[in-house]
Amino acid sequence: MDSQTTDSGSQEAYLREQFPAMKPIRGAPTLLTLNGFGTSLAGKRDFHAPTGSYVTNLVLTFLFVPVLAVSAYRVIPAGGNSYHFLGKEPLSGLARRLRWLVMAGVIGGFATVICEGYFNSDGYRTDKRIQKAETYLKENDLSATASEIIPVCSHPSRGTRAVSILRETAGKAWGEGASVEQALAVSREISESTGRFLWFPDFGERLKIAAAYHARSHPKEALALMDLAVAFPGKSPIEPIRAARGEIARQWWKTEPGCAAAACAYAEELEADDKASEIRTILTPFKDHADLAGTEAARLLGGVLFRDGDFATARKLLRGYTTPRITGFHAAEKECARVFEERHHAYLEVLNQHRGPKEFYRRYEAADDERKGAIVEEYLAEQLRDDPAVKHAIDRQEQAGRLVPAVMQLGISELNLSREVTDAGERQNLLQSAEQTFLSIRGAAGETDEFRLFLGEISYWLGKHQEGRKLFDELLDSHKRASEWVLQVADRLRDVGEADSARSMIEEAWTSESDTSKKQMLASVRQVMCTDSDDRRKWLLRCDSAQGEVKAQLHSNAGELAQLAGRIDEAKAEFRKAAEVYETLPESASRLNNEALVWQNLAMLTGSVADFRKSVENIARASRLEQSSILLENLGSSYLNLANWEMNEKLLDLEIVPEMAASGARVGLAATSEEFKAAIDGLARSPHTAEARKVLSQALVMSPKNPGLYAAMAAFHVASKDHAEIKTLLEKIRAAGIDHSQALERAKPRYSGKFTKAEAEGLAKSIERNRKALDSLPADAKPGTRVLLEVAAISLENSSRLRAGGTDVADLLDRARSLHKKSPCATTNTVLGEMLGAAVLEDLRKDPAVDTIYQTNRWQLNSCDIITVLLANEATSSAAAGHPLVREAAALMENSFRIDGDDVSIRRWFWTSKMRPEDGDVMLEKIKASEFKKAFNQLAYEIAPYNPEAILYRHLMEIALGHPEEARRVLDVAAADGIRIFP
Repeated sequence: MDSQTTDSGSQEAYLREQFPAMKPIRGAPTLLTLNGFGTSLAGKRDFHAPTGSYVTNLVLTFLFVPVLAVSAYRVIPAGGNSYHFLGKEPLSGLARRLRWLVMAGVIGGFATVICEGYFNSDGYRTDKRIQKAETYLKENDLSATASEIIPVCSHPSRGTRAVSILRETAGKAWGEGASVEQALAVSREISESTGRFLWFPDFGERLKIAAAYHARSHPKEALALMDLAVAFPGKSPIEPIRAARGEIARQWWKTEPGCAAAACAYAEELEADDKASEIRTILTPFKDHADLAGTEAARLLGGVLFRDGDFATARKLLRGYTTPRITGFHAAEKECARVFEERHHAYLEVLNQHRGPKEFYRRYEAADDERKGAIVEEYLAEQLRDDPAVKHAIDRQEQAGRLVPAVMQLGISELNLSREVTDAGERQNLLQSAEQTFLSIRGAAGETDEFRLFLGEISYWLGKHQEGRKLFDELLDSHKRASEWVLQVADRLRDVGEADSARSMIEEAWTSESDTSKKQMLASVRQVMCTDSDDRRKWLLRCDSAQGEVKAQLHSNAGELAQLAGRIDEAKAEFRKAAEVYETLPESASRLNNEALVWQNLAMLTGSVADFRKSVENIARASRLEQSSILLENLGSSYLNLANWEMNEKLLDLEIVPEMAASGARVGLAATSEEFKAAIDGLARSPHTAEARKVLSQALVMSPKNPGLYAAMAAFHVASKDHAEIKTLLEKIRAAGIDHSQALERAKPRYSGKFTKAEAEGLAKSIERNRKALDSLPADAKPGTRVLLEVAAISLENSSRLRAGGTDVADLLDRARSLHKKSPCATTNTVLGEMLGAAVLEDLRKDPAVDTIYQTNRWQLNSCDIITVLLANEATSSAAAGHPLVREAAALMENSFRIDGDDVSIRRWFWTSKMRPEDGDVMLEKIKASEFKKAFNQLAYEIAPYNPEAILYRHLMEIALGHPEEARRVLDVAAADGIRIFP
């Protein structure tokens, strides 16, 4: 834009006259805009026609928009964007007002920005919170004070003051005179904070004192305080806090026994004391009460009823407890992972910025490349272990993790219920519900390796065995069968009953592993899966002997081997040493179980029922700590042994015959059918037997490939002659598809008559010990003790005779006859029958056909069973049936039948039919009519298809039922496995 001025004097005089307010200027103002920003002329007023001039404003522009009038000039347009500037004019009133308004706005804007920066600053906001908290504190609103002050307690410059206020607040809340509501509210606020570890190291102790003050008037709230104290004890010892909580709960229950909330609180305390029976008694009346639903007490009662076998009620209680907590469980899991990752990154960043401790960098620089990574991880692990935020997150996750055992019990309850219902649709619904229940605790990370491991296990539980094994194999392949994953998969396989596969997997990994520590870990797991004491010893010696668990197991194994060799005093000493080592180890399910087995072994050598009860209590506690079929199987067999033990205490001097303590001695000593029935009924009525059945039933759900569990359950059904249950069990066995090949290979040496030197020494020691016991038996000894010792003496000496190849049985037969005459009972029947059979065989072996059968079966079958084979064989049946001792044995069997009423053994039909055909015909008709007999023999065969006795009786049963082709097939299958009964 061009600019020009006038310089004529006359013109100036004229302009002053015409425009008195106008002031002269030395030059035109600068007019310049760049990208819409700068100065320009805008507006037009006070037009003067003679000169053609008007007043315009010099303005500041913002994006070409005039925003502020700076000054005013009288100009004459010169064409285009050119002007003649005559002089400077005053701004109009409106322009001046607008200018001041804009300037005020700008100044106000700057002031606003400055004020906002101040009022929004961290320091200002923190100070305001502190002031607000102080106001609340003066008003005695302690909960609001804590809520307001806790977020600023970690402030770098004002935290000290804030913590001081918080401590004063807590002191008032926890002191006498404060309301329990305020005490609880403040305590919860503090417990939610990560800094409680620093601000209140005595948090648990302070809450304990506060709870004691309110316990009498407000027990429920006092217990809520104690729950916080137990969850966050700080540096206070946890046991006194737990004891104080228990006392409050007990007193409340005593004061208000009809209060559901009091019952729930007391039951939670009983959980810590492991008193399941009292929990059941206290909570059962409230199982349908609204106050119980969804609480920890519902979890407790559900767990007790689950162990009792009341799966329907357990399911109802556990579902109400677990369903609303699943979301919180996963949230706690995610939060823990997030906090851990965040803090891990923060500490790593400190190291990267060289702000870590000097000692760390000194060690790091001195280390080689391989060690540097380990040093970093060690430092990070140490920092994370003590980090309050991480501790808090882990606490939350552990509390939420109490859900997991309840979910497992819920799912297993549904599996058990699915096996009880007859409606196919309902069964399918229960199975699907069980599957969804198990899947509900899927890890927050989704399809993690840990979850795939768990999914493989529950696939077995749901009957999807091939699917489960495929998941395990895929997991191993994805980790290139690394030892740590082999260990985990093998453990799961063992738990579902695939012990042989687990053993093979461990052995393969051990052979290929080069790392010594990993080989030792593999060996420590393999020794648990041992096939016998020698096998266990071999693998124990490959473990790290410095570990306490291994030390204890070495002592235990030494005790087992000494016991087998007949060195009883040495065995006792070793078992006691093992128990002493276990006492020093931290409590865990594994330690409790292994220690319990040591006490059981010791009890079997001393006859101490107190020791045996201690072992049962340990296993029961272990099974509550960990859901495991192995633990449940051990517990079930222990309960059965305890039931027998308590019955035998009245009949036997157990310190003399401790090995008989857990046997069926009472049944064996029955002399009449009434005594026999009373013994069976007594065992069936024992609460320990009922516990055993429930526990073993649960174990079978979790270990569907375990033949031992099927055998245990079969014993219950056979004793009760429950044909329907036997058929159901048969279906389960066949569906399981159990692989018996390795069990057969382990059994073959025994069937072939191979005995170790230790076994021979143990037999000799047992004979010597038995003789000494008989010679020193007190006159007032219980009759049953002498009978069992004499029966044992005859049986042991007969075993020694057979192993030595002896043929003279006359003395043993006479002793058996004499014993049976003095003390007729089922046990003396059995030993006399065995000696009669032995005598018959020794007499008939002159016949090559008889000797062939004898040599084929001498290590597979007892003498009575071999005679059964002779009677069933066309070439030898006449000679066997005509032998006078066989007739005597047949009469003995009839007497035994009158005592025990055993119509299961097919042997009795063969023994009687060959001598009295008319009796044989009657028995044959009974066999054909009895589905129970057929199911029993099928069951025995399916559980152990390589067992010669099971093969023999399955074969004979099929013949008796008129199925010669099936009978032949049974023998052909056995022959393919290398087992022959009929040469």
